[in-house]
Amino acid sequence: MRERERRIHVIFILVLAAILCLAAMPAVSAFTASITPADNAELQSGELIRIQITAAKDNDDCRIQITSTALGLQGDTATFSNVNVPFDFKDGTSLTSLTTTGLSGGPTLTIKKLSDGSETILSGNPINTAKNVKQDNYDFTITGTRTSANSVGIDYSVAGHLDNVNAGQTYTLSFRLTNVNSGPLTVEVFDAGVSKVRHTFSIRNAQSNEQPPSGDTGAPPAARPHAAHELLAPPGISPTTVTIETNPQGVLEADYTLTTDPASGIDATVSIDQGTTAVMGPGQPGAGQPISEISVTPLDPVSVAQATAAGTMETGVFSFSGLAVECGPTGAVFSGDGATVSFTLTDAQWAEALAAVNGNTAGMTVQTFDPATQTWVSLATTVDPATHTVSTQVNHFSLYALFYKTAAETPTPAATPQTYGELMKTTPASTPVTSAPVTTPVKTMLAPPSPTPSPGIFDSFLNWISQLFGRK
Repeated sequence: MRERERRIHVIFILVLAAILCLAAMPAVSAFTASITPADNAELQSGELIRIQITAAKDNDDCRIQITSTALGLQGDTATFSNVNVPFDFKDGTSLTSLTTTGLSGGPTLTIKKLSDGSETILSGNPINTAKNVKQDNYDFTITGTRTSANSVGIDYSVAGHLDNVNAGQTYTLSFRLTNVNSGPLTVEVFDAGVSKVRHTFSIRNAQSNEQPPSGDTGAPPAARPHAAHELLAPPGISPTTVTIETNPQGVLEADYTLTTDPASGIDATVSIDQGTTAVMGPGQPGAGQPISEISVTPLDPVSVAQATAAGTMETGVFSFSGLAVECGPTGAVFSGDGATVSFTLTDAQWAEALAAVNGNTAGMTVQTFDPATQTWVSLATTVDPATHTVSTQVNHFSLYALFYKTAAETPTPAATPQTYGELMKTTPASTPVTSAPVTTPVKTMLAPPSPTPSPGIFDSFLNWISQLFGRK
């Protein structure tokens, strides 16, 4: 009996020691995170910031924190605009908080949900709200009265347990900080309180460094447009991003092709061939340095159409097709053949396109946005009726959209069929209007598997205890 008690005492001590050892072991990372632009980059006011989260699972504890000690505002307002939240936070776990310095009285935080225009307005210092956060696009606006010109501090965070995520998928949360002239900005991502990635930027006002409009001559505009209507990704749609490999001079070592998220309803492709040089352009942060990734984001057709109708993007006699993308990083330039941007239309979209141009495919044109003049500029365009593909060669990344020259402005070619039935006939592959674009192989980037604890250790320990108790 005494021997048995001694054994139980020993087992208790061993179990306690095992529990303490397990508690001391570092937690297994639930997800990985990255931020672009690069750490310590100079950031233009209004430039897109992207946070990528890979291998997340439901119930992962995620916190995204944005801080600055001394922002120089253009007025009394700073806005995190077009915030694309690509996942849900589990109900009852979300916490949004804001603390500020350099603003007299309590600042006001306005949270606008862009899908339906609903707003939540909060005041105080600090501000804490447990309002649920769901996948959508938002504007977060901080308003107050400055006590000095360049000393507004912010500590803003959104936290909660992730919900409705697909394990292994990469999610991209993106936003722009606008109405800011200068100051440092730090973006940090936490997994269960442990920092996963932290980037600090130096902000400058892009308006002080604008360049003349350049069309598509290789010199990119100094900044992304700030139109009256923001150009948004459709709610829940994330950019498609791929990491690229280059030599120290920025020459691509493989072919790369990206296609937009099919859920967006926009089938657009960006292709860059091996041997092309890809670097950041003049006047951009990291000018002359090789780029490390490329992305393509479908734009909400309603936002683009509203902006065009509002006169912020004059298109002359052209009508917008509803197909538009943003290629990134904005300001990247390419030598050699450059990059190819293509829109592939469904049968229904193709029929609408033919009707819009009165059957003359020469009326289909890809255009790029010029922020200096707030207009769309036509580019040399190739149309392949056999594949319903409209494409253009570009040598810098920006916004691209497909437009149609209106039927009234497009003469009807003599050989063009005039009946609806004839318009719907597929043009034989042997007689394309122009040569079809070269298709490049897709380089697939697989997300790393989620790390798992070493198997068998705890099972072996239980096995040993059961054997010990079984001894006579």
